[in-house]
Amino acid sequence: MASPVLVTPESNSKDKSSRHYLVVWINNLLKTQFKDVRQMGSGACHCQMMDLVVPGSVDMTQVKFDVQSDDDCMHNFGLLCKAFDKSSITK
Repeated sequence: MASPVLVTPESNSKDKSSRHYLVVWINNLLKTQFKDVRQMGSGACHCQMMDLVVPGSVDMTQVKFDVQSDDDCMHNFGLLCKAFDKSSITK
C-alpha cells in the first residue's frame, strides 16, 4: 500500500485557513479546480467522494455538475443519501 501524501497549500498562499486546506485536499483528491469551499455546496463533489470511497455506490451519470437551482442541489444530495442507504451508512 502506498504511503499517504501530505498536501499543503503553496507556500506563497496567504490563506492558511482550514477551509483553504479543505479545498486543496478536495481538488487533489477529485482532480477538480474549486477556488472556494462554497463552490462545493452543490453535492456533486460529495457524490464523487462517496463513489471514490465505495465504488459504484453513486450513479455518477445522474449527478448534476452544472447546478442551476436548489432543486439540482437537492437532487445530488438525494443521490448521496441513497448511496449511504445502499452502503448501510447511518448517521
